[in-house]
Amino acid sequence: MQLLSNRIALLRQEEQKAKAKISVTKERANQIIEIKKRNETSGTERAAVRMSREYAVKSARQRATKEREDRKERLERSKELLRASKVAMASEKKAHSERLAEISKKNKVKLEIEKRQKAEESRRRAEVIKVQRQKEKQEKEEKFKESTRCVWSKRLGEHRKRRL
Repeated sequence: MQLLSNRIALLRQEEQKAKAKISVTKERANQIIEIKKRNETSGTERAAVRMSREYAVKSARQRATKEREDRKERLERSKELLRASKVAMASEKKAHSERLAEISKKNKVKLEIEKRQKAEESRRRAEVIKVQRQKEKQEKEEKFKESTRCVWSKRLGEHRKRRL
């Protein structure tokens, strides 16, 4: 019996040792699981941080690309507006110079017409003056002839009287 009780005590000791080992193993397993969870969490966090950084970099690149494209578009619009403005100014300047040329041409034509009218009026006046002078000359000649006739007829009368 003693042997049996020793044997039972030994088995109980071994059972206690086994339970202790099991408990240590369970504790160690829990620690390992806890470490794995922490590693996983920190890995997940690192991955999340890495993904967040990658997303931030990607977003910054996209913003920079969009801003560059927007600047290009604004620059192109500005260039197009400038070109359109230059074209409009050129056409306006051309129209203005055409209007000035037309006005100048009209003024030249008007001046030419006025000049011709004045020349024509001067010719008419000269003609009228010429005609008046010719009339006056004719009248003088007629008066002269008349006076000469009168004088001759008086002389002729006197001469006839003397002869008689």
